[in-house]
Amino acid sequence: MAEYSNSAIVTVAAGQNVPFTEEANTGKPCIVHREGAGLVTLRGLTNQCRAKFKVSFGANIAIPTGGTVEAITAAISINGEALNASTATVTPAAAEDFFNIYVAAVVDVPRGCCVTVAAKFQSTLPVRGATLLPLPVVRYLQKRGAVKDGVQMLIDYRKMLRDAQMAETEETLWPRDLLAAHERITKFWANHFRASYQMGFTSTFIRFRALEWTDGELCIVLPRVEEDLVSEGKVLRHCVGTYGSAHCSGEPVFFVRHRRRPERSYYTLQINMNGTIPKEIQLHGYGNERHGDHKQYTHKIPRKVREFCDRWEREVLTPWFAAQRTGAERPAKKKQKAGRIA
Repeated sequence: MAEYSNSAIVTVAAGQNVPFTEEANTGKPCIVHREGAGLVTLRGLTNQCRAKFKVSFGANIAIPTGGTVEAITAAISINGEALNASTATVTPAAAEDFFNIYVAAVVDVPRGCCVTVAAKFQSTLPVRGATLLPLPVVRYLQKRGAVKDGVQMLIDYRKMLRDAQMAETEETLWPRDLLAAHERITKFWANHFRASYQMGFTSTFIRFRALEWTDGELCIVLPRVEEDLVSEGKVLRHCVGTYGSAHCSGEPVFFVRHRRRPERSYYTLQINMNGTIPKEIQLHGYGNERHGDHKQYTHKIPRKVREFCDRWEREVLTPWFAAQRTGAERPAKKKQKAGRIA
């Protein structure tokens, strides 16, 4: 088996393939992939007349900012030709409104021959969390009713497993209860790093504290200590408790809270500050917007939360970041209803 993914948000032009930068499992010699490429080569290394592969693709897709709101289509392609039977089409209500898609295809490769497969789009759009999955992963998630929404959880779980240098056995790679295994490895990392990042947390807080802000109803709060991240992850049941290293390395985590109850976890926001412009990495609430016994159901982020974060990024984050780059002081606020957290 083999598994290739890309956890970053990338913009894929019409007719182009989704690039895969991460290899959770490189597979056997019959499956070949170059890191960063969008093509995967399937080789007919078999004693039978043909080798059979099942290829699946899952991703969160959206129309980019400023793009025309229209139907967007993704498909698995074989030797550059999209398969009609393995095509997904969605029509977002607005730009940057992400949809989760999943398509699959069975590919026959004659003995001694090779074919290439890829995930191809018919319009320019950003893709978040793209994953090309092999048959064993599909079957594993199907048994748990979580083919669409369990992909990212499995990727996160295995990454944390490898980073912890734990034994990769059949039992650890394919846990009976993925959610419970994910929570266990999350707790492991939370405990492991509890005493490691306080110095980094202090400097990060000093650096970004000016970004704490409120519009009167919701507010942006910056973690003070590593335990704040751990608590946020436990309450909201996601893995932000393991993000201490990223938080202290230019990808800070911010808490979105109700102004009247700033101590109560609500939503978690992460921003990449390492580029020429700040970019949102992710925004998640309880269970990463997944619920149900196997996390098989999803719900959308509330509109007021999305609009609040967009306004904060536009009116606070962007001017602050520009001022930091130019060495100028941050512009004073014009609106009286919005202000910093005291």
